[in-house]
Amino acid sequence: MQLLINDILSLAELGQIPKTSFEALNITDLIEAQINDFQLLEPDRPIEVEFESSLYVQGSRQLIIQLAANIFGNIRNHTPANSKVKVAILRSANFVLVQVDDSGPGIKNLDSNEVLTEFRRFDANRSRTAGGSGLGLSIMSRIAKLHDGKLELTKSNLGGLSVCVRLPITKES
Repeated sequence: MQLLINDILSLAELGQIPKTSFEALNITDLIEAQINDFQLLEPDRPIEVEFESSLYVQGSRQLIIQLAANIFGNIRNHTPANSKVKVAILRSANFVLVQVDDSGPGIKNLDSNEVLTEFRRFDANRSRTAGGSGLGLSIMSRIAKLHDGKLELTKSNLGGLSVCVRLPITKES
C-alpha cells in the first residue's frame, strides 16, 4: 500500500515542477550511466548499445534518470535474465529518440503503435506479482510529457517490448 501511495504522490508532484528549473542535459551521458548500472546488476544479460554522443535536452536531471531507471527496472522485473536488450539514443529531426527494445515476453494486450495513456493497465496481475503499484508506466509517460516529449510502447523487433521516448533536442546538440 505504501508503494502505491508513494507512486500516486510522485505523479501529483510531477505536475508541480517548474520548467524554469530545467537545464541543458546531455541525455546520452545520463542514459549511458543507467546502462552501466543495469550491466552491473545483470552482467550476463546480452545488451547492444547504439548512440550518438552529446545529444542535449532541456529538463530535470532527476526525472530523466528516474525515467531511464524505470525502463531498465521494468526489463529486470519482467523479462528473463537471458533476454537480449538493445538501446539506441539517436537524433531524429528536432528530437532525441531513446529506444529500448527487449526480447522478453512483451505486454500481452499491447496494440501495434500504441501511444501510452496515463493509468492504462495492461495486465492487472502483473504488477501485483512483481510488487509494483502498476503506476510505473504512468509516471514514465508523465515525465516525458513534462519535457514536451512522448512515450510510446510497441512490439519490439526482438520479440518483446519496445519503449521509445521522444524528447525535443536543444540547440547545444
